[in-house]
Amino acid sequence: MVAAYCDSTLARRVAELAGVRVERPFAFLLDDVLLNGRLDVLWGEGTRALVLDYKTNALGGREPAEIVEHEYRGQRAVYALACMRAGASEVEVAYQFLEAPEDVVSRTFTQGDVADLERELGAVIARIREGEFRPTPSDFACSGCPALDRVCAGPRLGSEPDGVPLPELTAAG
Repeated sequence: MVAAYCDSTLARRVAELAGVRVERPFAFLLDDVLLNGRLDVLWGEGTRALVLDYKTNALGGREPAEIVEHEYRGQRAVYALACMRAGASEVEVAYQFLEAPEDVVSRTFTQGDVADLERELGAVIARIREGEFRPTPSDFACSGCPALDRVCAGPRLGSEPDGVPLPELTAAG
C-alpha cells in the first residue's frame, strides 16, 4: 500500500505543495458538541486548503466514491468545517483508497456550503441525542482503540460471551 501511494498521481501532487503538514489536530464546537480529530494531510495557501485522508479499507468490489458517500460523508463534512472555521474559504477534501490509488474521491467546499454542512452534521448530532445511534463495531474498526475493553466491548458489543444476542442497545446504553 505504501508503494501504491508513492507511485500515485496524488502523491506527486502533494510532493509539489509547499508547507504540507501531516497528522494535524483540529477541534470545534457544533450544537454544543466538541468535534475533534486529526487530518492525515493538510495543506493551505492563503484561504485555500487541501485535506487528504488515506484509506486502507478493502474495497470488496465497491467503488471508492460509493464508500465515501455512504461511510465517510459525515467525516468529509467535519473536515471541511474544521478548515473553514480555521479561516479557509475553499477546502478540497480528498480520499485516497490505497487499494485503488488512482481513483481519488475529491470534493471542494466553499463558504457557501457552510450552512448546509452544519445542518447535515447537526441532524446527525440530533439523531445521536435521540438515541438513534447504533454502534457498528468490527475487529478492523476497533483494533488499536484505547477505549476497547475499558469503556467499550467493541466487536463483542451486542452479544453475550456465549454468543447469545443481547437486547437492542441505544446510545444511552
